[in-house]
Amino acid sequence: MRTTWRIWIIAIFFVPACLRASDAGWSLAPAADHGYAKEPYAPAFEKHFKLENGVLRGTAGLGDEFYKEMEAHNVFVGPGVVWASKTDWPKDAANFELVFDYKWFQEEPMTKFGDFPDLRVGFRLDKDGAGYDLQWGMLGQIRLTRKDKDGSVAVAHGTLPGMKGKWARVKIRAAGPILKIKIWNAEKPEPETWSAEGYDDWSGAKEPSFKSGAVALGFCARKLFDTCVYEYKDASLTVLTPEQAAAEVSFDAKTAPAYIGLANNSDTSPIKTAEPAVAFKDPKDLGEVQADANAKLAAGDGAVTIASADGKTAFVWRKVNPKAKYVCARMKSATNAFPLFAVKTKSANGKETIACLDPAWRKDLVALWWQSPAHTAAAFRWTWKPEAWHDFVVENAHWQKWQILDTTDPKNRAAYAAKLTGGAEEMWIGFGVQGAGLVSVQGMTEK
Repeated sequence: MRTTWRIWIIAIFFVPACLRASDAGWSLAPAADHGYAKEPYAPAFEKHFKLENGVLRGTAGLGDEFYKEMEAHNVFVGPGVVWASKTDWPKDAANFELVFDYKWFQEEPMTKFGDFPDLRVGFRLDKDGAGYDLQWGMLGQIRLTRKDKDGSVAVAHGTLPGMKGKWARVKIRAAGPILKIKIWNAEKPEPETWSAEGYDDWSGAKEPSFKSGAVALGFCARKLFDTCVYEYKDASLTVLTPEQAAAEVSFDAKTAPAYIGLANNSDTSPIKTAEPAVAFKDPKDLGEVQADANAKLAAGDGAVTIASADGKTAFVWRKVNPKAKYVCARMKSATNAFPLFAVKTKSANGKETIACLDPAWRKDLVALWWQSPAHTAAAFRWTWKPEAWHDFVVENAHWQKWQILDTTDPKNRAAYAAKLTGGAEEMWIGFGVQGAGLVSVQGMTEK
């Protein structure tokens, strides 16, 4: 009898909580970003979310006791992203438009770091939480990244000042590889220009990842933002028809920026370049290299030229220090050829990873290859000039910074950030050519 009463008591206290989550039409969604916590953290919907008058309110609220053992000096430690999803949203959304209103505030004003905490939106999430992760926060950046167990890569960037205590309207449109984000003051008319645009082509790969999945809203639980409150309302998800998805246009020339990247000191800030520290006037100046079978090297006019014997992509690889913080190569090409700049790394367990800057991937786009030529990520509108010197740069900082700069026009540049070489035991820089013409390599700087 006593056991029966205990069961009823448990039911009285715990069933209503479960029903509240169910009645609200929201539930937790898995996140691939588990943050920086010493012990795995298992969030509970009722602990972090509450629905009041149609507004979903979220907060970490873990308290000082939770964080006291976790790197006390580091205000950014925490258990990572906490996401909630509407139970009636499709679990395999591929092409859709998501619109919602978002507001954040903090009852105790922040006195250190950052402008405002991160809005987080996840979409095309698999059962492990891998997929696309939209952030808006900190330094005012808008960043869309693709995340899985192997890390993350940036797909789109933008900037927008924070709106503390004000409703902002957020619109996300996904149509195949075309991904667009628009954020504006909810009290003002919708702007024509998208805040950030990305092109993430997974069509050549066999894996189903990043093509479809769940959609979720949330926040990043960090010590610094433990008392921040995040509010969402009027969230609606509309599935695009095949015709609507096919009609979506990427990088409208009238609205897209002339170059991608941020003009402040954040992760895609401009990198200053100078004359190459090491000049290449003869193939022997390259030192010991690994060349693709179809790559042809020759001496040019104050440079080394690379050609492809069959017109297909051809690389010459030069080994560099895997701890190098900065590598810059100066290259130009003929009208019927395009230069390629790549980084190839090998980890202690022998795993190879390659990323490549390719200005000829699509008309007026520069693209970042990630892991495999079958998948292109982070393509942006940009103007390539044949017969002009360009500096191809990779810099290892908190993020790895990739840039191409027109040496005659500093504003004509492509810039974005992506993690790649963490823990690399070996690293090669690749000078490449695509097409039937010549690419000239003047030299490089490594430091």
